[in-house]
Order: sequence, then structure tokens, then C-alpha cells
Amino acid sequence: MSSPATVRSPSAETSADIRAKLHHEDPYAGFDATAIAPDLQGWNGNSPFFGELINKLRPQLVLEVGSWKGQSAATMGRALQQLGGERTLVCVDTWLGALEFRTDHEDPERYRGLAIRHGYPQVYYQFLANMVHAGLQNTVVPFPQTSLIAARWFLVNGIGADLIYIDGSHEENDVYADLVYYWQIAKPGAVVFGDDFVAWEGVRKAVTTFAQEQGLEVGVRDNNFWILQKPA
Repeated sequence: MSSPATVRSPSAETSADIRAKLHHEDPYAGFDATAIAPDLQGWNGNSPFFGELINKLRPQLVLEVGSWKGQSAATMGRALQQLGGERTLVCVDTWLGALEFRTDHEDPERYRGLAIRHGYPQVYYQFLANMVHAGLQNTVVPFPQTSLIAARWFLVNGIGADLIYIDGSHEENDVYADLVYYWQIAKPGAVVFGDDFVAWEGVRKAVTTFAQEQGLEVGVRDNNFWILQKPA
């Protein structure tokens, strides 16, 4: 694995600041969501645990690594809106699907959910439509990029997050790499968490190894979510 990017001191970034740095043009501008019906299908994305964490931490900036159609993004985005103030959720995903999405071409949720056209997935537009239908255009900012390049971008720009949800790849090496990079982006006292701790061995091994290296205890919620908190 290559060396992490040089870290600038975390700065206070507004939603407009981050959106302007990421996108020359607002990704929602001119997008016709009426042509795509809402479809927030996902896995564990509607758990009340997301809202509980947000209400406890009251974060200004939340990062999500692995968004799919946006079920968890919508859950967190609504919770952020309910807190009031200018709060932002940046969703990092390639929208190309994880390894398991390519193993069964008849899988209606994974492979077929990619909405492949001319060999390239179109599910990103489903994500955008879902955010528009949920009224979250001013809260949720999509960042179509690999998790590590996105992490380097946050580090280079000195952007720190209060809450980070890691739910991209389920492969051990990928999850471990995400933890190494996004742990640097987490502000002191921030929470880094994810799901599939019990169901996916690769996730469990990566989180356990990283926690041991950092001298941290892994919290587990609902026999599914793993939680790490950065010392303040």
C-alpha cells in the first residue's frame, strides 16, 4: 500500500465549500429526478442506529464510504437536517459495485441493480434521484471516486470529519486500507463505524487488526455494526 498523503490541519468547511471544491458544477443542477422512480433498496441502511449516533455526536461533516443507492445516506441526511444548521454528508463511491456484485448476473439486488448500459453501471443516477426525492440535495454531496483517492483528497485539503461510515468493499485488505486512511481524516473524538462485522469475515478481521494496532476496543451494536472512537 502506498504511503498516506500529507495531512493538513483540519479546517472548518461548509457544505458550499466542499461542494465547490469537489464539483465545478453542482451535480444536481439540471438533473431530472422525475424520470427515475425512488428506489432506496439497501442493507441495514434504515437502522435507527444512524440517527442515534448523529444525535449524540451532532456532527458538522459526515463521510460515507460506500453508498450504493443511498438508503443509509438518506437516513443520515434526514437526521442531519433535523439537527438544523449547515451540516454535510459526503458520499464516496465509484458506483461500480463491490466484488460480490459481479459473481451472479441473475442477482436482482446486486448485479442487476447496477443498471448496466453499454457495459457501464448507471446506478449513480438512481442515487442522485433518490437524494432529490428525499429532499437532500443541499445536505448530501456525491463524490464519485475510489475510497483511497477520495481519502487522499480529504487529507490534501485538510478536511476533517466528525463521523465516518465505512461500508465499501468487504475484502479484508480493502477494509483495512480504508481504516488506515480515514482514521487520519477523523477528528479527535470522532467515530468511525461500519456494518457487516459478524456476517463478513474480511470486515471483522480488518477491524479487529486495526483496533489492536491502535490500542482500541471495538464496540459492536445489534450484532452487526462495529464502532471505533478516536481518542480526544
